[in-house]
Amino acid sequence: MRKLLTISSLVIALLSIGCKPPIPPPAAAILQLPADNTTCLDGLVTAEKSSINFSWFEAANTDSYLVVVQNEETRAMTQKTVEQNTQANLSLDRGFPYSWWVITSSIASSEQTKSAVNAFYLEGDQQLYFIPFPAKLIYPPNNSIVSRENGQIQLIWSGTDLDNDIEKFELFFGDTADQLNLITQGQTTTYFIDVETLSTYYWMVRTTDSQGNISESNISYFQTVN
Repeated sequence: MRKLLTISSLVIALLSIGCKPPIPPPAAAILQLPADNTTCLDGLVTAEKSSINFSWFEAANTDSYLVVVQNEETRAMTQKTVEQNTQANLSLDRGFPYSWWVITSSIASSEQTKSAVNAFYLEGDQQLYFIPFPAKLIYPPNNSIVSRENGQIQLIWSGTDLDNDIEKFELFFGDTADQLNLITQGQTTTYFIDVETLSTYYWMVRTTDSQGNISESNISYFQTVN
């Protein structure tokens, strides 16, 4: 009888372990400041650097936050990990456009979650003009699977310049990330392009303003299913 009870207890314990709900991944942080497509100059300022405060809202199921800031001209990245806090200060070079995002992590989950990406411009000394922000690639989303319509996919992006003097967008497209071809240029922010079924494509957008300043988006990719 005692052996039967022991076996029954073991079975119940194993069943209870198997029925535990899955551990939720950390939620994406919602970015607060610097706001998207703005200019800033705050904190401790020198001729070359400024201390910028980054803030975001608390994310569920999260133990730590990795703040990533990328200089969009040099592509250099600055990172800082914080725990139990929703803000961080980083020292950055003045006179450059930046993008930033937050990656949330949890000790209970192996997954990490990336937030949306915000862009801002850190003013330099006697700033006369601004480099355009890198274009945001809207559709198809990065690493997505999409369906063709009449053998085509519509590419959609957006661009912002604090001087409001964007001269042109150049769309680059190809089936490998390191061999993108110029497809079209102008001030349009959408383009229908022919694609094959069950294929992977890469694309990016270069922005040029009236002063000849240039910025480039990240390279995004997608797959077709029909």
